[in-house]
Formats: sequence, C-alpha cells, structure tokens
Amino acid sequence: MSRFIFDTVLTDCFSFAKGVLPEKKRLLDLFENQLNEFYEHITYIMAWGLYLKRHGVDFDFGYIKLGKLFTLNDDLKIIFNIQGDFENYVQALEEMCEVHTPPQFTNEEKTIVSELKRYAPKRFIRGKFEIWFLVKFSEAVKKLLNKVPDIEFRYSEALMSEKDIVKFLGPRLHPLPESLENFLATNISKHP
Repeated sequence: MSRFIFDTVLTDCFSFAKGVLPEKKRLLDLFENQLNEFYEHITYIMAWGLYLKRHGVDFDFGYIKLGKLFTLNDDLKIIFNIQGDFENYVQALEEMCEVHTPPQFTNEEKTIVSELKRYAPKRFIRGKFEIWFLVKFSEAVKKLLNKVPDIEFRYSEALMSEKDIVKFLGPRLHPLPESLENFLATNISKHP
C-alpha cells in the first residue's frame, strides 16, 4: 500500500462531476499517516500470529475480521477499537480464530513486536489487511465528501470492494514493484 495507490484510487474511483477534490495533498498526507498508524497497531496482531505459528498452534489468518478490531472515525483516523466484551485484542483474536494463546505470549509479545519492527511492514503484514485498510479509508473519504455541498461525485463501489480491488489496481501499478515482479517471475516459471 502506498500514497501512489491511494492517489490512483482518488483519481480513478472518484468521478467528480462538479467541483474538484479539495485539499488532495492533505488527504494523501492523511492517508500515509493513518496507514502508518494502522501498521503500528496491526504489528501486534501479526506478532500474536507469529507467536502461535512458532508454537505449533494452527489457525487461519483469514478468520481475523479487522472490522471488529478497527474503525475509522469521521476525521479519517484509524482507531484500535475492539468490539465485544473482550479485555484485550488477544481475547478477540482467540474467539475469531477459535484458538487458545499460550500464557507465555504476554512475556514475549514486546520482543516479537520489536523483531517485526526491524522489517518493512510489507515483509510481515498480509496484503489482505492492507487492502482492508485502503477500502475502509476510501469509504470514509466518500462519507466525508458526501457532506461537502459544493462537490458532486460518483464513487465506484464495484471497483472498491475488497474482492475486486486487486483486479482494479493491478494494471495501474507502473512501474511494477520489483518484489511483485520477482514473485510473478518465480511462480509463473514454476507453473505452466
């Protein structure tokens, strides 16, 4: 996820019939800032998952529903806001993934988080989680722009669904990120 991708969304998914997008640079800056906040919070979830995987606890990251852990407020700020009667995010994750976290995790959590923070977020955060953030941030921008009377626009709901956004963004990645190019080259060469 990047500023460039969100700029592409603003350009291609919001069709402005009247008026122009106010303060586009400010929106792009806010996106970058909130994406970094999201990375900060999601690192703890990834640390929990890494701990479980290292200790042989089998679960599927696909069961994690980020909408039950995060919200975006009217100011486009990401908030770590656990829904339900849970004392902490670990309990929420345990219920979603139907697993039990070994009690030693609390002693090792900070160490694993520090370990992960040595890497760029793209190295350990699931792309699906980044896509979730992009879609939710875009929806929050749409909601905010609907309150501005001098702007008329259409928002492409079909392009901005979590299911179809990769199809939409894929052809717009220019130049193709080197990591994606390497992944495709390696995997396509193995499968005819």
